[in-house]
Amino acid sequence: MNAPYDVERDLDRWMAAMVPSRAPDNLAPSIVARTRSMRPRARWVARLLEPPMQTQLPLRSTLGFGRAPRLILVALLILMLAIGGALVGSQLLRPPLPSPFGLAGNGLLASEVDGAIVLMEPDGSNVRPLALPFQGVSGTSFSRGGTRLAAWATPVPGRESEKSLFVANVDGSGSFELDPTTLVTAPGFRIAWSPDDQRLAFSGSGDRLFVADVAARTIRELGLDGSITFRKDPAWAPDGRLAYRCTTADGALHLCVMSADFQDEQILKTSPGTDWAFHAPSWSHDGSSITYQVDDAVDWPASNPGYDVATIDVASGAERILTLGFVPHSILPVWSADDRHIVFLTSDAAAVVRSDGTGLRKLGDRACEWFEPSPDGAVVACQMLGQVVLYPIAGGTPTIIALDGNADSVAWQRVAN
Repeated sequence: MNAPYDVERDLDRWMAAMVPSRAPDNLAPSIVARTRSMRPRARWVARLLEPPMQTQLPLRSTLGFGRAPRLILVALLILMLAIGGALVGSQLLRPPLPSPFGLAGNGLLASEVDGAIVLMEPDGSNVRPLALPFQGVSGTSFSRGGTRLAAWATPVPGRESEKSLFVANVDGSGSFELDPTTLVTAPGFRIAWSPDDQRLAFSGSGDRLFVADVAARTIRELGLDGSITFRKDPAWAPDGRLAYRCTTADGALHLCVMSADFQDEQILKTSPGTDWAFHAPSWSHDGSSITYQVDDAVDWPASNPGYDVATIDVASGAERILTLGFVPHSILPVWSADDRHIVFLTSDAAAVVRSDGTGLRKLGDRACEWFEPSPDGAVVACQMLGQVVLYPIAGGTPTIIALDGNADSVAWQRVAN
């Protein structure tokens, strides 16, 4: 007999001698008593502690291979780990997106010079045009994540009042018109990106309110309440609501808010406003308040009204006028990124006031044609004829960026800190 058989025979004899032929009399009762007091293990514990039952023949036995299948599996595992590492590495190297609202890093500045977008670094260096297949570009607006931009183009030469809406990556690649069949006449002040960067809200074509779906490349009109005849200059709240100037059938101007599902429309109770009142309202970045302009009932006569900057707490309806006693017209207020200040325009300069109404003062002594606070809340970019001026909100020497041509509007790109 061979050695393995001898070992098996000796093992059988040892087991027969050492192991009792019958179980002890008290074995079954003791098992029952013990298992009554033991909590059953969770199924995932059993998976960790007990090897799975083998229900298939080993690959080596089935195919008749030697160690080759094991080597193949090891190679596949190494390949999968390498691919996973590359994917994780690419995510780590890619800059994170900033949060949709609030403080962020200062990215590029954009303006339009002679119908083309011009980009520059946040300090004004490296001014260069952005190559795009569109003419007569205006109203540039960066997405909240900072990866794309939207703007108006003039698709038909000689018909500058008709605009098409397009989207492009920040480097100019991947550009497309959202809906070439929908041309908008006399668009409002802003193209507003939704919090998730999937939609755009804007007004035009006779103060009508529209929303565009970027992925579907469709545009549709909003506004179900027939008692409201005009809607202009929408702004998104963090929760998806829209605030905008609205006009009722009697011709009165109001500040309206539309629900995130676009089904409910509410007129807020504010101080009265005429003409320029309520144009381009701005949400605070915490979503609680809106700033706007109303008639200045203190510093200007009713026959020739001026404008004051106001805020309203949307939940409570409490309104605060921040520029009482400030004689210059105060219009188009915008919250700073940290919600500490409100920046606005006057007839002869940009100005700033703290959100509690203190610290009211002008920034410089030159009129801005358009402006925008920086994403880090530190400066205000003021677009003038042929240049952009960066005014520190806390005070200090401004930075002047000269442009080769007539500038039109200014916009900040938001990037991660």
